[in-house]
Amino acid sequence: YHKDLIRDAGERAREAIWQSSKEAISKRLIQGIFYGNASNAGEFNGFDNVVGAQTYDNSSYEITDYDLVTRGAKALNDKFVDHSEMVGIISPNTYQKFSNLRELSSSGAYLTPPAQINMIPIIANAQVKTDYSTDKTRLYMFRPQTALLGLFGNFEIELNERYAEFDHAAYMLVFRSDFVFRDPEHLFIATNLPTA
Repeated sequence: YHKDLIRDAGERAREAIWQSSKEAISKRLIQGIFYGNASNAGEFNGFDNVVGAQTYDNSSYEITDYDLVTRGAKALNDKFVDHSEMVGIISPNTYQKFSNLRELSSSGAYLTPPAQINMIPIIANAQVKTDYSTDKTRLYMFRPQTALLGLFGNFEIELNERYAEFDHAAYMLVFRSDFVFRDPEHLFIATNLPTA
């Protein structure tokens, strides 16, 4: 990861570097955890490449109720994961679709989630991959205790003017990390969810 910094940033340089670095690190780690790299070529495998995860193809269905979430909850229940131990992560557009569900399709009262899934936090995260050619995305449901993230060694920051343009001093941040999903059966992935 590298970024430019105005040369005369002075005392504000440390705060600027740390703030932008935190944001970049978080974004990169989340991307790696979700979809990573199937060949593990210096990157996390990511959820999408966990061997043994439970998957469901939602290609033929629109989101009209909470069936997808209850399906995921049951799949994890069958592998001895309690509802209180689960979390779900979806894209913001899909989150909006769930939020807009109504009893009579596009009218009527908002649809109440079944009691079975009320205790399961569903989080919207913009890093969830969306295929913009098809407007399809994913739902991840899992037991967070099985997802292990490790950061190794120190964060190294070096100034490197090879990247500098327009009177900026460029800096590079180097850190090492790894991600392991310990119990693959505790991960449920629904693919091809509509976002539009």
